[in-house]
Formats: sequence, structure tokens, C-alpha cells
Amino acid sequence: MFPTIDALEERLLNVLAASWAQDKKITVLTATAMLSDTSATTLHRRLKSMRAKGLIDLQVDTVDFRVKYVVPTALTQRYFSELGACMHKASQSA
Repeated sequence: MFPTIDALEERLLNVLAASWAQDKKITVLTATAMLSDTSATTLHRRLKSMRAKGLIDLQVDTVDFRVKYVVPTALTQRYFSELGACMHKASQSA
């Protein structure tokens, strides 16, 4: 079962996923600026919430230990896999 996420968490997760699909490393600082219509403080709170829900994790940079990267978890990968399957099924019945 997937945790409940609000609309802002969903938007942020989708933007993060688009970057992850391109093999981009996303720092926490970069993630807090990904949605121009939302404050960095609000996005930081959502990142903390998403981490508590098991949707993202933080990976410390191997050179600069102050830098942390936002990375997907197995739960997030399963979420997008199941979402893709649902979309494929919907397109087949249309």
C-alpha cells in the first residue's frame, strides 16, 4: 500500500522523477527550487514529509559531506511502475 500524498508532494515527486529518468543527481537545495510557484521552505517541508513516508531518501556526497542528494526509494520505483501499468491499461480500453 502506498502512503497518501498531497497534490504538492505529487507534483514534486513527478518533477524529481523526470530528473531521475535523465540520470540527474538532485541536491536538496536544487529540489527546494524545482517548483517556481512554491517557496523553498514549503518544498523542504514536503521533502521531509516524503522521506518520512519512504518515498525519497537522502544520499550524502562522497566528496563534500554537506551535500545531500534526493534519491528514489524502492517504494517510489514501485509507485511509478504501477502508475505506468494503470496508464497502459487505460489506454488499451480507450
